[in-house]
Amino acid sequence: MGFFISIALKQQQVKQGGGNFQPDFFELSKDIMSKLDGSYSLAILLGNGNLGLIRDPHGIKPLVWGDGGDYYAAASESSALRKIGIADFNIVEPGSAVLFSRGNSPAVKQIFPANKSHCHFEAIYFMNDRSHFEDIPVYDIRSRLGIELAKSEPLADEIIANPDEFVIFPAPISANVAAKFYARYFGLESEVDALTKSSSKRGFINSPNKRGHIMSRVYDPTPSLIQGKRAILIEDSTVRLETLRNLVKLIWECKPRELHVRVTDSPIISPCFYGINMSTHGELIANKYPQNLERNIERELPATSFRYQGIQGLLNSFGMDPNDLCIACLNGKYPTHYGEIRAGESRERWMKDTGKI
Repeated sequence: MGFFISIALKQQQVKQGGGNFQPDFFELSKDIMSKLDGSYSLAILLGNGNLGLIRDPHGIKPLVWGDGGDYYAAASESSALRKIGIADFNIVEPGSAVLFSRGNSPAVKQIFPANKSHCHFEAIYFMNDRSHFEDIPVYDIRSRLGIELAKSEPLADEIIANPDEFVIFPAPISANVAAKFYARYFGLESEVDALTKSSSKRGFINSPNKRGHIMSRVYDPTPSLIQGKRAILIEDSTVRLETLRNLVKLIWECKPRELHVRVTDSPIISPCFYGINMSTHGELIANKYPQNLERNIERELPATSFRYQGIQGLLNSFGMDPNDLCIACLNGKYPTHYGEIRAGESRERWMKDTGKI
């Protein structure tokens, strides 16, 4: 990114006749944004002490700012601002830039038209429950994810008829709220102590040689809460199945009567080129089984049953215009030109590797 900023600065210098010059932040923003395709949320500290913010026209990743009285602060999540004493936040609109300078009110300018495509995976996996996904509380989204799962639960009648037979619990932490409202739908409580996490490290965003090491050390089940029960594990997402396979192994060691897995996200079938570590078709478990996906995952884990969130249930949970969401990893439709190109290259390599072409 620094390379593009340097080019933009050089171009401004040339326009102003060379030598020392005072760059115009909004012109600089325009030059930078005209060269980029994809996801970016930038905070730039200028040489004169001013702070500039830039967000890509699709608003793929979050960016907010707040007024602390005698200072301004920016972050990717509203909860980060609250932790430093800023209760209210402002969204940096897609395609816009914001300039903070001493003694002046924040200057905001729309550089390119907004074409919203907010990454849905931020709310599914990354964000704090106490943050906002744009102007919608993440807590509300995750609660609806749990309710939508419960509405389509094939075991619903059995859970209602025999509640004492079941134990419902989440993993990882980002599934806590969904599990709470999934259980509440049936008049039960989520048993968060059934499988606890002793570290904040996340599995799939790390390199392959680290993922197994992390998963074998960060989760700790409580056997007495699981043994003999019909266990229902609420997961936030399933990318490669590595994390879930480890979790299932730990749970079976606690000797449940059954183990059912429910996932708040829909099947991930396409790579992400916008800042999430899943960049090839071949690494995605959903592409391993083009037919009978859920049944094959049941066998591979193994689990008594396995179900994904339906795409409509997912969209219902966000409470916003579906056209404003990026679900490229779920449907293969990318919001940017070079995202489409890279996806095509990945798809071709995968098809060659698997003998499909």
